[in-house]
Amino acid sequence: MENKRQISSNAILIFGIIIASVIIIISLLTVAYSRYVKKENSNATAQVAKMICEMEVKPSEGNDEIINPYCEITVKDYQENQITQTDLQYRIKVEAKDNRILPEHYWKDEDGNIIARSVDVKDGNGNITERTIEFPIQYFKNNVKETKKFTIVFLNTGEEEIIRYVDFKLIAEQTK
Repeated sequence: MENKRQISSNAILIFGIIIASVIIIISLLTVAYSRYVKKENSNATAQVAKMICEMEVKPSEGNDEIINPYCEITVKDYQENQITQTDLQYRIKVEAKDNRILPEHYWKDEDGNIIARSVDVKDGNGNITERTIEFPIQYFKNNVKETKKFTIVFLNTGEEEIIRYVDFKLIAEQTK
């Protein structure tokens, strides 16, 4: 009987040693993996090139000679003596304020060429639900000081100060 107890106690001891060994191995693997993950996730993003892209909006002044109000938009890739250090692309987005529908409009480049026209989105009854426009993507090259000018003309608005009804957004991103 004592022999069985000794075998049973030896089996429990061996089983305990195996369990303890497995726990120690799992703990060591967990620590090693967490150090690996920390090392892999500790990469930092560093700014290696400064991106500059700025927009200025100048609305037309209301007078009797202006049939359709417009805004002159100037986009540049420099600030004082600093020039963008990366190639970039940009576009200009026009949004109506206060959930209005944008007035009918079109974009002209600095040579007077029409580069985009607004498009109406209508519901099943033919009512305009939205007016959109896809401003063509423009580009600036790194270390080349450049200014581009555009004009947006708003049609059939009856308003001289169209800037009160729209927001302009410049969306720029680095190109590869």
